[in-house]
Amino acid sequence: VRVLSLMMLGTDVGRQAVRAIVDERAHHQLAYRAALSSCVLLKNEGNLLPLKPGTSIAVIGNFAAFPRCQGLGSNQVLPTKVDCAFDRFQDHTLKIHGVQGYTDSDNEALRHALLDEAIDAAKENAAAIVFLGIPDGIEMEGVDRDHMDLPEAQEILLDKILEANPNTVVVLTNGSPITMPWAKRVPCILEGWLGGQGVGSAIADIIFGHANPCGKLAQTFPVKLEDVPATKWAPDANRQVQYREAMNVGYRYFNSTDKAVLFPFGHGLTYTSFDYSDLVVTVVKDSEDEVQVDVSVVVCNIGDRPGAEIVQCYVYDVERSLYRPYHELQSFEKVYLEPNESKTIR
Repeated sequence: VRVLSLMMLGTDVGRQAVRAIVDERAHHQLAYRAALSSCVLLKNEGNLLPLKPGTSIAVIGNFAAFPRCQGLGSNQVLPTKVDCAFDRFQDHTLKIHGVQGYTDSDNEALRHALLDEAIDAAKENAAAIVFLGIPDGIEMEGVDRDHMDLPEAQEILLDKILEANPNTVVVLTNGSPITMPWAKRVPCILEGWLGGQGVGSAIADIIFGHANPCGKLAQTFPVKLEDVPATKWAPDANRQVQYREAMNVGYRYFNSTDKAVLFPFGHGLTYTSFDYSDLVVTVVKDSEDEVQVDVSVVVCNIGDRPGAEIVQCYVYDVERSLYRPYHELQSFEKVYLEPNESKTIR
């Protein structure tokens, strides 16, 4: 009976029955809030973001109109609706010029025509919002990538847009870290990930300041692929991954070896500022078998916008008998604060 009931849910009748009892609007709002919390503002030179409502923008790249909100394979689901950033930008400004910008086609005439159109759009507007990322089919389960670069056509596009308009914001769509040889030239970079069905609204609201970004990186972005130690052993000739990193996985390796990175684990900017004070560390238990420490700190929003901060606590065993990485994330807590509001985090 359970199997037959599950099969029925996949039919038109079953889907209609589910829609009758599921609040799809509430679910979509939850997806929007998840996307909003997940977006990471990697860079914001000169406080270019947020843009003022009504700012004229060139929106460049297919991901703006056709978001890649999820991956391929066993994690793929059928969303009830998908917000696209291009549509949601219209909630904030009516001065929008949208262009494709690039193509993966080998048609040189088409590539040049799209590029010229994007350059003109960037020149004619106050800011250029360039959507870049990894297309479907390149990044998916069961397939190893042999590089961490964006497609060449996208990097050529970005180079030309930066020459045409210095007020350029890059919005990324990707499920894993990428290299960014252009990062120093771009004033603003917003990581949108594969943010689910509400990611288009989240991106538009962040760019125009309707929402304040608060996401932090859960991965390290290396400068180049060769900086990642696993590349020495994975994959080998037999398509096997040899696990040789021991405890130095991810940020633990980069922090322990003091390796330069593009963006570190735990990084993420916001439109306000937070002050940390009154750090108190208390040893509550100290025995041969165990040491327990209580840590508290006062966090204050010293900016002029409400926002959320993610307080992170890292530990290091200074009297270790076995090897431990230099930094290990022990605890974290997200706190929402109004301007001038303070809270003690423990």
